[in-house]
Amino acid sequence: MIIRLTCFTPNPERWEVLASALGGTKVLATELWRLYSLGAGRLGIHTVPSESPVAGSCAITLEVPDLEEYLAHARPKDAELSIGDTRHGRAITVTSPSLPTFFIDPIEGEVTHSGETAAAPLFYTEHVPAAANLLASLGLEPHLSSEAGTWADLTSDGIAAVHHGKPGYAPSFEHPDLDQLSENLRAASIRATLIDETFGRTLRVEHPDDPSTAAEIWINEPQTNLYGYRQGLPTAR
Repeated sequence: MIIRLTCFTPNPERWEVLASALGGTKVLATELWRLYSLGAGRLGIHTVPSESPVAGSCAITLEVPDLEEYLAHARPKDAELSIGDTRHGRAITVTSPSLPTFFIDPIEGEVTHSGETAAAPLFYTEHVPAAANLLASLGLEPHLSSEAGTWADLTSDGIAAVHHGKPGYAPSFEHPDLDQLSENLRAASIRATLIDETFGRTLRVEHPDDPSTAAEIWINEPQTNLYGYRQGLPTAR
């Protein structure tokens, strides 16, 4: 199962510059759609008009080789899975009370891995334990969770994180060497600021659709300080 971050943008060229600086390789391109492979997971770039209501937003999609076969064996926890035609093609729609509605798509393009950056997008939800359990039931592997029950991440080909907050999505990535990555980004004329957090270092990167610091994309190092965290799924509180 591949985890894909999809960004809807009126500035696809800027996103492609970022994708290349992250070490990504383009595996598919049409007039409105570019798909990049990363070290883990994928980045999709969907061109939309600047006046589109989704311009500047993102979504999280899971990709599987065969939709029908996946659906026949799926055992979702507290979610409804329905297969059919959507605005972007045939897909499985995942509807649940714990996460924003999202899709499971068939894998398209060549499956490769490029560079060391992992796609690590965020689901925001007010129901973190339930959401993490749902994603695990769909086939993702639980990794870390906060003891407070407000954050969790799960892995497959890529990373999907769940954070407490107003329901939605946010772009994010993970990379093992932020010093080298920051040099690559600056060489591509992308603003990047390295910050020391309590859980590790974070690179705050200029968003291709919004140059404000408030919109910066976070790229984290793999977490090694587990104080306040534990392996596995979060527990409800």
